Amino acid sequence: MPPGGWCLLCFGLVLSSVCASAESAAPSNLTTVPLNVLLIIVDDLRPSLGCYGDKLVRSPNIDQLASHSLLFQNAFAQQAVCAPSRVSFLTGRRPDTTRLYDFNSYWRVHAGNFSTLPQYFKENGYVTMSVGKVFHPGISSNYSDDSPYSWSIPPYHPSSEKYENTKTCRGPDGELHANLLCPVDIADVPEGTLPDKQSTEQAIRLLEKTKTSTRPFFLAVGYHKPHIPFRYPKEFQKLYPLENITLAPDPKVPAGLPPVAYNPWMDIRQREDVQALNLSVPYGPIPVDFQRKIRQSYFASISYLDTQVGHLLSALDDLQLANSTIIAFASDHGRQVTDLVELLSLSPTLAGLAGLHVPPRCPVPSFHVELCREGQNLMKHFQVEDVEGDPHLHVSQASLGVLTSPVLKLPVSWLRFISRSGQKLWRRPLGGFNMARVTRKPVETTAVMHQPTLRAKQLTPRAKTKKTRKSDCRPKSVGSGKAKKIQKGIKGLLHGNSKKKSSHTSTTIPRKVKRVKKAKKFRPLTKMD
Repeated sequence: MPPGGWCLLCFGLVLSSVCASAESAAPSNLTTVPLNVLLIIVDDLRPSLGCYGDKLVRSPNIDQLASHSLLFQNAFAQQAVCAPSRVSFLTGRRPDTTRLYDFNSYWRVHAGNFSTLPQYFKENGYVTMSVGKVFHPGISSNYSDDSPYSWSIPPYHPSSEKYENTKTCRGPDGELHANLLCPVDIADVPEGTLPDKQSTEQAIRLLEKTKTSTRPFFLAVGYHKPHIPFRYPKEFQKLYPLENITLAPDPKVPAGLPPVAYNPWMDIRQREDVQALNLSVPYGPIPVDFQRKIRQSYFASISYLDTQVGHLLSALDDLQLANSTIIAFASDHGRQVTDLVELLSLSPTLAGLAGLHVPPRCPVPSFHVELCREGQNLMKHFQVEDVEGDPHLHVSQASLGVLTSPVLKLPVSWLRFISRSGQKLWRRPLGGFNMARVTRKPVETTAVMHQPTLRAKQLTPRAKTKKTRKSDCRPKSVGSGKAKKIQKGIKGLLHGNSKKKSSHTSTTIPRKVKRVKKAKKFRPLTKMD
């Protein structure tokens, strides 16, 4: 069973899950009738679901979807941050290729003109639509959710999004606050609704319109919850009495953890109810009673999300679209590791299930290649005849696939890098190397990097020995004219010279891409209300 809450205070470090519906993926259907695609993306959802063995959380709709799907229990994201994770699995490229590790660059400008998953479907005759938080908004998606490249119509964002971080939480004093814990009476909030509720309603309206269309659709629906703040209808809080809420099994900072590896949850500290606790920075413990309230609201947010997923899937069924639609359900980011299944596999697998040509594997490097994939195609797991020979996949009578977890060690290092060029500064590390053993224990938090029997070879900052220089992965400074040009371009970027770019950088910026300063106002196909 997945760990029950070790990332409670590190909301960016959550395990991602993928449930891909297999009911409509029979090989006989793949080459005849084009299949629709419904991609549901959830923000910061860890495996606190009934289908992952959690006995406390109530998630009947997602559990029902999982019972008729392939359920991956060992799925991981490429980056534990929203923007780089979403750009990664929506382009099928790793952050080292997209050159996005934070929120501050647009891959088509600073890395390459990479095709996205919805763009590929659009170019193959699909109507592609985005509702809610699919791409991360802002610079990382060109302030437009990568429109018009990825979407047939302008992306939809709920109008009540703008109130998410405002003072809409009524506290014990009767006043409104901008809190972390924010159960609300929907009738008492601005516009009388919440973003995820609006997204569900818009997605259903779009499904109704596609019912009469002759073209297949690709509909991506992005839900905000259970991302902070925990702003949800207050009736869901009653599902989780505080006396039933257990504490995280590992509340202390792991022994030997480098400071750079710790998340001091600064975004949470900005909330008024957390500020009132007057916690010390960075490790100040949260009072036990408030820990229980955080977990209570997180679980309540999941149950609220689950009802929205239920409404959406019920509409799909009522419109008689369920039997011709592939459903994929995923969280956006998780632990900073890679293993059996990665969210990178989402793009090639959905393309294969829909009967499209699966893009080829990316060469190294692939900055100049617009369409390729870095993830595996998981199509073989949807072929019953191939499942028996796969030691990592177990199929029940309900066709529920489960990937098991092996034992492995995970070395992690933190480096400074130039965001727009992706150049890693190996000789200027941020101050930490870490390695933890991943086992079948419920919780594993011990850092083993410096244990004598498990010590891993490290890069020594500013070391001058030949042995260390051989392990340095930077471009060599001699013997390669191309490497010299790259280094010269990086040096220019460091000194603010934007006119002189390296040959490597200049070839990856497509001329046809133009910056968009503001997101375009949503214009529906027809009047929706």
